[in-house]
Amino acid sequence: FFFKQKTAYEISACLVGSEMCIRDSSCANPQITVHECKVKVDGITKFVENHVLTFDNAFNENETTEDVYKYSIMPLINFILQEGIVTCFAYGQTGSGKTYTMKGVQESAVKDLLT
Repeated sequence: FFFKQKTAYEISACLVGSEMCIRDSSCANPQITVHECKVKVDGITKFVENHVLTFDNAFNENETTEDVYKYSIMPLINFILQEGIVTCFAYGQTGSGKTYTMKGVQESAVKDLLT
């Protein structure tokens, strides 16, 4: 359903306590890997539990608002015109530009819907 180019990139995230840091991504990348540091029941042995989360798209701070629109909403314009319902979820650190990006995506979508 989504017209996007698949890449070999992967977002890698590391959970330490309640903090998570994310490294390397591509706007056409559908997966985030979270590496969660844990301690076994013996209280001594440390290990890492990996969680792979799959999304339609995952973006990093280097992607533009146009990239977000092009890979996430633009392919769905015809679906929307046929009375479809689409939800675009933005998650990120406070002050990282989620509202700014979503406003740009919304403006592009309205422009495409009305032309």
